[in-house]
Amino acid sequence: MQDQLKPITSPDGLFHDGNPATGELGTIVTSDWLNGVQSAVQTTQQELLSVIKSNGQNPDPARKDQLLQAVQSIAWGGNQKPTTLAGYGINDGASKADLQSAISNLVAGAPGALNTLQELAAALGNDANFAASIAKLLAGKADRASTLAGYGISDGATSTQVNAAAPAGMVAYFAMKDAPTGWLIADGSMKSCKDYPALFTAIGAIFGGDGIKQFQLPNLQGEFIRGWDRGRGADPDSTRGLGSLQNHDFLSHSHASPTTNGIPTTPGREVGTNMGTGIDYGDGVGPVPTDKTGGAETRPRNIALLACIKY
Repeated sequence: MQDQLKPITSPDGLFHDGNPATGELGTIVTSDWLNGVQSAVQTTQQELLSVIKSNGQNPDPARKDQLLQAVQSIAWGGNQKPTTLAGYGINDGASKADLQSAISNLVAGAPGALNTLQELAAALGNDANFAASIAKLLAGKADRASTLAGYGISDGATSTQVNAAAPAGMVAYFAMKDAPTGWLIADGSMKSCKDYPALFTAIGAIFGGDGIKQFQLPNLQGEFIRGWDRGRGADPDSTRGLGSLQNHDFLSHSHASPTTNGIPTTPGREVGTNMGTGIDYGDGVGPVPTDKTGGAETRPRNIALLACIKY
């Protein structure tokens, strides 16, 4: 078959009538393009005529179905769609009649001790749709249960009980680097409300977020946990709310130290460990300075675990 017809040589590849009022020219069709159209049409006609003639037909200008009949003959071997295996030329397939005959022979030939199929058929009145009939009869005896209790199971945990054991918003610590399935690392990150609906319902925007599209997880990395006081008074900050952060602090206190550390308070007076030396150390008035001691923070003994929150 000839290659695709070349487009006409107009700016947009389309034909235009032209407009004398505006001076727009019509599309100029060259003889080269027209010869290409003629050649393409003739080639296509020759291809179609070859299909029709291969079917044993002579071209008839009055008919509009010769190509259809030729294609049906090629696909089906005739002008009608076959409805049987033989119609498609298949000679090694079993028909429905063959299958029915084989099943009937199997049932009829079953020995007395293995005549289950016969008994089932007889019980259902030799119903041709016995499988559907059995299912209907069984369904009428007992409805399918949708719960553990419906099946009489008493030692299985329901989904409600499982969720209650570790509800959304529960915080736990794990001795591993990654959060287990169903948990998120409590790292203060933002999460989507629609991706974690149960957790958002549980904690809302207590720790941050707009509470519409996003909410923030509590950041428990490197933090100690203090139970929410809820008005008890053990926490001196009575204004604290759930999830609030409390900075480090020391209880107000003082340290007592000797003003003389055994040094004579007046010249010539001997006290403390210097008694009997007769050495004058000065008046010894005022506190004795001490050196700093300790590390980078005040903390109890602890161990680092991964803080996670259930979603």
